[in-house]
Formats: sequence, structure tokens, C-alpha cells
Amino acid sequence: MEEYNIDRNGVSTGASFRYVEQKRCIGQGELLRDFDGTGYRVLECYSQGNMLLLNQETGKLLAAVGVKFYDRYPYVGASLEKNRETGIKWEKAVDLNPVPSRIDFK
Repeated sequence: MEEYNIDRNGVSTGASFRYVEQKRCIGQGELLRDFDGTGYRVLECYSQGNMLLLNQETGKLLAAVGVKFYDRYPYVGASLEKNRETGIKWEKAVDLNPVPSRIDFK
């Protein structure tokens, strides 16, 4: 519990995780996951970190800006492969109309 900054009563005593940004090239069709476990299929890459994603659970389209990859480790302790989680975060995201012909890309 100390490794995740949680006291004996289950109360957080500070940050539970630390994040290490990873540089990675993204390809069309690739499946990405956020730290909640939601999968996003890359439909188009407009530039590094800006892309059109398809939420695999809901089927909604999402325009994501500033997408970055991170490895997440417990706040305290060794950074080992067995305790590493990899996921994405973005600066801004906009849900788009589920009917592609009704999307105003401007």
C-alpha cells in the first residue's frame, strides 16, 4: 500500500502514480487505450498527436488534440515492467456526430 501512497485506512496520502512520457509513432488502424481501459481505434492521423479516433465501446467518433503516450508506475518503488501500465492522455477532445456525413470538420 505504501508503494501506491495509501495509508492503512485506505486513504490516499498523495499522488498514487507517476507518469513517464513516451515518444511513439502512431499508425492508422492502431488500437490505443486510455488509463480507464477504454480502447480507441485510430481512423486518421492529421499530425503528431492530433487524430480522429473511434471509441471501441460506444462507437462514437472523437477528434483528439495533443495525444501523448505515458507509462504509469506506482508513485513509490521500483519502475519495473510488471508494475507498468501504458496508456494515452490528450489535451482536448471533441465528440463528433456519429453520422460521418454530418460532421463539420471545419
